Amino acid sequence: HGMTVIVDSGGFQLLRGTVDFVDPADVVKRYNHQADIGMPLDLPVVQAAEAHVFHRVSNLIRANDAYIEPRLLPGKHLALISHGTTLKLRKERLDILGRSNAKVIAIAGLNIKPRPGVNPFTNSIENLLYVVTRYRKTAEYFHVLGVTSTFWMFVYAILSASKFVNDIGADSVTPRVQAMSGSFTTVDFQNIDLDPDRKRSPEPPCGCRVCFAVRDFRLVSEWSLLEAHNIWAYMHRVRFIEDLAKDFLAEKVTNAQVYSSLRLSGVQNLTTTTFRICMQYLLETIRSGTFRKLSTSGERASLFRQRGTPAKPNIVTRYEQILSRYEAWHKTKL
Repeated sequence: HGMTVIVDSGGFQLLRGTVDFVDPADVVKRYNHQADIGMPLDLPVVQAAEAHVFHRVSNLIRANDAYIEPRLLPGKHLALISHGTTLKLRKERLDILGRSNAKVIAIAGLNIKPRPGVNPFTNSIENLLYVVTRYRKTAEYFHVLGVTSTFWMFVYAILSASKFVNDIGADSVTPRVQAMSGSFTTVDFQNIDLDPDRKRSPEPPCGCRVCFAVRDFRLVSEWSLLEAHNIWAYMHRVRFIEDLAKDFLAEKVTNAQVYSSLRLSGVQNLTTTTFRICMQYLLETIRSGTFRKLSTSGERASLFRQRGTPAKPNIVTRYEQILSRYEAWHKTKL
């Protein structure tokens, strides 16, 4: 239908404990049947376990990439994935994976909390721009996994509108999750908990086809209809953010006006000062075309400093079990 389809591998379910093993051969079959772009068969590493297993997991993803990519049909793309809560780890992972000619770059883990004392917004935007500047001249598309808050959608809109990247986007289950909890999304960045006893409305509550046709919140409360409405409202938010980004680049609106328009005052750790720092850093990176360290991010030592955090033994054991399964499957030591 003229759409590009992205399919995930299921590697996140390994971290969740839903499954113990995702077969790379099954991933190949699914991607060849369903996908235009496939996510790598990766194993996300929580911050507490990075010092213990991050390097070995990088080797695991490289082994899975080496198996999956040559078995994909022509026209299918296997994304190159970036993980890590620090710049050091992002660089290490990408150096190990190689594949400098990848057309799709997936960026994971931007929503993982950094160590105490490090602002999550300055830390994450620094990580994002490191990956983007490293691949922007060759990548056709950047895909950020599961990070679609209003702030981040504005960052993506700036990167796209400025032509700093060819294309960038992200995926979200938010419209569905909110629908299943009975939350009605509005185009002006609000969420309303529906009262199931509300009567038929004389006027449509919004302009989407669901609300216009039904005009009865008792029916709209049914989650599949509510999800359709929420997706419509979400896309209107996206269009508003895209227009706002263009005005911001044209200096028609200020940092303060954007902060207010996006209703960011209630977002934890995102003060007006933090927002201004992030926007200034973003614009400076776009103008220079090169990556530089954000001095206020909290990583004040060397450019690629690694942190050390104690990990619970059961967390590490879980990773060791998964790694041993893939070592047996690939018949190699990772």
